[in-house]
Amino acid sequence: MLFNYDYEINLEKLFKIAKLEYYKILDYGCGKGIWSNDHVEKDSKVQNIILYDNNADLINFLRKKYKNKKFEINFNLEEITNTKEYNIVIFSSVIQYISHEELKRTINKFNSNKKKITIIFTDVPFLPRLVEFVMMPLFNLKRFLFSLKLLFSQNYKNIKYSTYQKSFFDLFQNEFEISYSKNLHDLKYLRYTVVLSSK
Repeated sequence: MLFNYDYEINLEKLFKIAKLEYYKILDYGCGKGIWSNDHVEKDSKVQNIILYDNNADLINFLRKKYKNKKFEINFNLEEITNTKEYNIVIFSSVIQYISHEELKRTINKFNSNKKKITIIFTDVPFLPRLVEFVMMPLFNLKRFLFSLKLLFSQNYKNIKYSTYQKSFFDLFQNEFEISYSKNLHDLKYLRYTVVLSSK
């Protein structure tokens, strides 16, 4: 898996997927962080990581967790998409909380900068939420128990949830090479991964 149960990214697997000479990363929807300070600091291929999330309550937590100079915490999406330098964007288990229209706008913003970019979406759900939930114990009991706990959270109940068929990404086939693979998280058969690479 690209991501382990502690939700820490495996850099070597990331390098095999993206195959870039160097990595200037935007972590879109970073949550509490998937990066190891030690691994990032030691790896010369990783030049910098911008952490972005729409939950401003995470800023202080992230500032304490990531003091390494390679990390930048920036929750101003307009500034990021217009002026910041990055060549790879990672949406790690966050796409389900983004509407189709919002995602189209965001990808088009990334593309409008006219720079080569790779966008990786992991943990992309394609089944209706209830169907996936019912099937989950058959594929991954640990993930099911984690999801069950979230289900009873008041905040989680109010979150809008989107699913994505692979055909959605056909909208971007003129600008990007599109490839699909099994999920890089633990739900290998209930979700998938998609990579968009600038042509």
